[in-house]
Amino acid sequence: MQEITQEQVERLIHLQQIETESIRIKKIVNSVYEKISERNSRIVNFRKMIDEKEVALQLMKDRYRLFEVEFNERATRIQKSKETLKGVSTHKEYQVLSREIDDNVNQNKKIDDLLIKELEEIEQQERELNERKAELVQLETMLGKEIEEIENESVEEKQQLEIIERKKEEITPLILPKLLAKFMKISNIAGGLAIVPVENGTCKGCHINLPPQKYIELQRGGPLTFCQQCHRIIYYKKPEETNL
Repeated sequence: MQEITQEQVERLIHLQQIETESIRIKKIVNSVYEKISERNSRIVNFRKMIDEKEVALQLMKDRYRLFEVEFNERATRIQKSKETLKGVSTHKEYQVLSREIDDNVNQNKKIDDLLIKELEEIEQQERELNERKAELVQLETMLGKEIEEIENESVEEKQQLEIIERKKEEITPLILPKLLAKFMKISNIAGGLAIVPVENGTCKGCHINLPPQKYIELQRGGPLTFCQQCHRIIYYKKPEETNL
């Protein structure tokens, strides 16, 4: 235990009040950031979905062009074969060219059917993509307004947080370095609550009853005292004092 003045204890109490208020406001501000982040994520995910649809549409168009190229190449071969057919001199050559023409014609019929289906699908996907893009504009507008409203609601809290941080900067140099270090260590371990009052013999940090003799010593003041249960710094709270 360490001998400290009552003034130092009061500074710790004041610092704790500042820290407690800071934690409260930071929770509010963080919840604001979470709300904004959630809305931004919705926009990002929607854009990602549109990007994926655009990639899929482009692949369909690439496939359509490949079919189209094949169709045109076969049509060219059919035309050349028909021209060649006019000049063949043997029945065998005639049969070979005729089969080749028939095969290409049949293949082009299949390709033509595929082209029709592919084109219908491309047009359908383009319509859906345009609808999604229009929805994205609406979503960005709607969520943009919500984000602006959320940010406006947190302006006061952010201002309060700045004031609190300035108060913290003012008081921390007035506390003994070793005492401040002990306070911060306990605060980190105990969820931001490093120093608590003892009321009617009960620690307000963990609600354990102090041994009578320790409570009497605490009332007298003197050495820095810690709760045997939660290990927080404790101080005697007079009945007329207000809660933290």
